[in-house]
Amino acid sequence: MTAFGESIVEQAALARLECVGWQVRNGAAIAPGEPTVERDDDGQVVLAQRPRESLSALVGGDPRFKDAAKFVGKAV
Repeated sequence: MTAFGESIVEQAALARLECVGWQVRNGAAIAPGEPTVERDDDGQVVLAQRPRESLSALVGGDPRFKDAAKFVGKAV
């Protein structure tokens, strides 16, 4: 039996996400204090701004989806 280490699983997952159009970024590049900051602090795991932006792009100003935008914490 072959054991898979965490890094092998992580690299496979990141490669798959890139294949379907996700932008993979190094955690240090999006840390607080960096020009491309996406985290409020180093302990933040969920980057809420990304799903907000995606949802906003999908639903635009369609009033039928107003509550869906609130689900990710920001009205469209």
